[in-house]
Amino acid sequence: MKKKHFDINLNPDQVLHNIPDGRQRAALWYKSTYERINNRYYKGVRYLSMLPDGMNKANELITEYNTNVDKIWNDKTHVKIDHSFCNDYFEPIDVSKQKNVTTLTGIEVYVLILANKSVAFPNYFASGISNIFPYLGQDHLYDENARVSMATSGWLQPAGNILRQGGIFITGFDDALLAEFGSFNDSVAGTLFFRVVLETPLQHIQNVTYYTASHETEFRPG
Repeated sequence: MKKKHFDINLNPDQVLHNIPDGRQRAALWYKSTYERINNRYYKGVRYLSMLPDGMNKANELITEYNTNVDKIWNDKTHVKIDHSFCNDYFEPIDVSKQKNVTTLTGIEVYVLILANKSVAFPNYFASGISNIFPYLGQDHLYDENARVSMATSGWLQPAGNILRQGGIFITGFDDALLAEFGSFNDSVAGTLFFRVVLETPLQHIQNVTYYTASHETEFRPG
């Protein structure tokens, strides 16, 4: 198996001396929009990132997704998806935007990733229902309800000094008032890289809604 490498423009010491900054965006959708949103953004990013010259276009799609969520969060209005793709609106039921806490174990592994010495990567996106306040020493979500692989249901994408992570959670997951998100290196337990608690939880209803998440970890110079 080819070893992963993230071309992030910082050295490991800078991460130790300046805790990475994280931003989380989450959106709740009616299940009727699933194929459209999944195909354009989540499948689209994964497909483009596999092409020799597709990295920039993959990041453009993630930026489009994040910008649309931001517009809805700021203006409370729906926005049109690129006309070259379709004439539909980017129209979630609700969105939430929040900064996160990078965990101590997450910082340690990020340092190894930047030094190309890590065998652990944030490959799984998880959600939960606990609103316990986040702090550096956490190593799990307090009440996890779902976990998806970013390799098949999301993205894991470097962009300059930012590591972008995304996940799409199918409608079949049980009802949940979504309040927390985080990323892990394994499908069960594993290293928690970050944890974010939403100020405004999102109410998922099985077979009625699904939800998406997008997270950015910014590695800042010391």
